[in-house]
Amino acid sequence: MAELSFNGRRLLIALVVNVAIGVFLTPLGPFETRPVSALRSPTWPATFVVGMVLNLACAVALFARDREASVLAVVASIFFIVPIAADQTGLFMSLPPPPAISILELATVLVAALVIFYGSKVYRETTAGKRLSA
Repeated sequence: MAELSFNGRRLLIALVVNVAIGVFLTPLGPFETRPVSALRSPTWPATFVVGMVLNLACAVALFARDREASVLAVVASIFFIVPIAADQTGLFMSLPPPPAISILELATVLVAALVIFYGSKVYRETTAGKRLSA
């Protein structure tokens, strides 16, 4: 198992927090009170699930292939932000989000921004390392 850099550890923490908050945003969590029948399109939850799976894959891949994992983390964060924006604008569900969900969505956007920030830093670290060793 490879040793993670400072930014790699921060990226890993942000990925795990993002997945944990994501679970609370689903109907499995205690905060989602809207019925599933209020869902406008099945593509939005699919986008959210893809983002969660990509975040988990990034967390695992970060130990072996940190450069690829950092790129995947940025893509996963975009998959998290898009359905949250759709939910806040009313495209996701026909009912407005409960206050707890809105707060969790705001936290998810902030954590996704951290994932993008640390993902780009890890990418730059590994790219600079490859240039130095070549």
